[in-house]
Formats: sequence, C-alpha cells, structure tokens
Amino acid sequence: VMGEVDAALREAQESGPLLDRRVEFISLKGQRAFEMRPVKATGKKDGPVDDCPRPIRYLYPPAKLSSWMGWPRAETVGAGLRNAGNTCYLNAVMQALTYCAPLHRYCESAEHKRSCTTVAGTFCGLCALVDHLKEVKPGGARSVVPKAIL
Repeated sequence: VMGEVDAALREAQESGPLLDRRVEFISLKGQRAFEMRPVKATGKKDGPVDDCPRPIRYLYPPAKLSSWMGWPRAETVGAGLRNAGNTCYLNAVMQALTYCAPLHRYCESAEHKRSCTTVAGTFCGLCALVDHLKEVKPGGARSVVPKAIL
C-alpha cells in the first residue's frame, strides 16, 4: 500500500502544482497591519463595511454588556484543569471561557440562574459553566476535573 501512495505522490509532483496560483506575502515595512476605525451604523441593508446595518434586536442589552467588559480588579488565577482522558481540548476551551471577562461577570451576576428555563434533571451548558466557575475560584483547589461539563 505504501508503494502505491509513494507512486501517487511522485505522479502528482511531476504533473505540476496542484493550484495554478501563487500565494504572495507582501511586507508592510513599518505600516500598521490593520487599521481600526469607527463603524457607522446607518441602518442600510446592503452597504460597505463602514455602513453596517443596525441589529433588529439585541440578544443582550449593549449598555449592560459594555459595563461587564474587563475585570473590576486583578485576581490570582484559579484552579487548573486535570485531564480526564482525552479532555485536553475541552480543558483548553473551558479555560478560555473561564477567563473571558464579560461571560465570567455575567455568570457571577446570577442573572442566568434567575431566568434559566431548563427542566430539573436536564443539562444547561450555562448553568454548568456557572457551577464550574464556582469550583475553580482562586483560593480553592489547585486542580479540578470539569465533571459537570463532561
């Protein structure tokens, strides 16, 4: 089988490039890699990037969301996550969610717990995240297994 694979690779290399185009990298030489500029919300349906339409509805009030951006104070890092057998990628996602300031502060506010409509005994991912955040708080265990998510 390996001989067939090697033969197919040699044939592909001899026939030329797979794509008829080249990727060229352009040096910016002192220029900024990107430019941030304010976006105007004009309400137009189709327009250039600067003329983004306003959302029809917001999933969460923007004023409240902006108040949750950033951390109110510096804290030490909480517990690490132990691998429970092939859970390293899940643990990486959980660490990223744990230290996402707006999501963390929303979970700390208990707002979701008051409005959660899941039936007892069923799974709610956000409720599980709230419980996980309580478990990994600084000053507690050194490492935990995210059982509620598994």
